[in-house]
Amino acid sequence: MHGLVTLLPEPYYSKVNALWDGLEENFGLNGIRITPYPHFSWNIAQHYDRPALDQALLEIAADYPVFQVRTDGIGLFPAPRPVLFIRVLRSPVEDALHVRVWEKMQTAASRLSDYYNPEQWQPHISLAYGDLESEQMPVVRDWLESQDEYHWEFQVDNISFIYEPEGQFGDLQLSVPLSG
Repeated sequence: MHGLVTLLPEPYYSKVNALWDGLEENFGLNGIRITPYPHFSWNIAQHYDRPALDQALLEIAADYPVFQVRTDGIGLFPAPRPVLFIRVLRSPVEDALHVRVWEKMQTAASRLSDYYNPEQWQPHISLAYGDLESEQMPVVRDWLESQDEYHWEFQVDNISFIYEPEGQFGDLQLSVPLSG
């Protein structure tokens, strides 16, 4: 799956990379590295039409200024292979941008993941994905919670495209700055 994301600014980009390193060193978890850029996602799809995508991102970015988001601790998507993440709190500006991205991608993408529709979307920064076993989850979560409180605030200043064919590492192919 490919994705539209916001790359994290420093120092949070480096903090997330350090957490990924610690998860690998302490627990052997490296599934998250399939998408090797610390980010949160706006949507993911099986396919994006690049000319339409590129044009849509330029239009969207021109209409939105840089804005602040906050995070609020560790969250969990329960599943046989759970996902641990840092919660990104939703805001009216963030929601409006997300709706605009969702609407534009209706014609620029195919097989959009329904998890990213405006009613279901939960913005998050993934920490452990793909290789975390349910049995490991409590000790891994405890370790993560001992590393930081995850009450961060940072600027959203880009929308980026990560091209990630099935089973291959993601490749950052486009990053468009917001207008602000």
